[in-house]
Amino acid sequence: MKVLILAVGRSGGYRLSQWLSMEFGYKQIHEPKDKNYIPNDGEIVKELIIDKPNTIKCYDKVIGLIRENVDEAAVSQLRGMKSNKWHENYIVTNDWLNDNQNEINETKLDILKLNDSVLNDKDIQLVVTYEKIYNTKEDVEKLKDFLNIKEFNYLNHIDKKYKYRSNKLI
Repeated sequence: MKVLILAVGRSGGYRLSQWLSMEFGYKQIHEPKDKNYIPNDGEIVKELIIDKPNTIKCYDKVIGLIRENVDEAAVSQLRGMKSNKWHENYIVTNDWLNDNQNEINETKLDILKLNDSVLNDKDIQLVVTYEKIYNTKEDVEKLKDFLNIKEFNYLNHIDKKYKYRSNKLI
């Protein structure tokens, strides 16, 4: 099977593709640079919605991933852009939030548009959210059914304790 995750940035797509790769024993392909990348059987490919591949019809399953909490997504996106560090733990301070409020607001508008593009994309067969995978686990059952998985073996991999941002404010 060839699985594509089309995600809005900072919505947990890297972790989701990593987790599903472990569940299936598949190879994880993270954001291939070639929009004409042809997937192989046994691959979970994660791509940003803004880089939607031209080869989308080659995939057996296409999952869309959004983040409902656009405030958190915007902070994460802006922090990543400013630091160029995307997959490590971090803390933001109240001062940082205050100093970057205008850019955070602009980023929120961009994320809302990207969420809409995922929600309205006819190639996406199932849409799940960051919150319903990592926080409430409501979308885990949807993924189980959609991907025909009998039982998950690595659910601990999507535990909230692995999120990159600490909720502590300094």
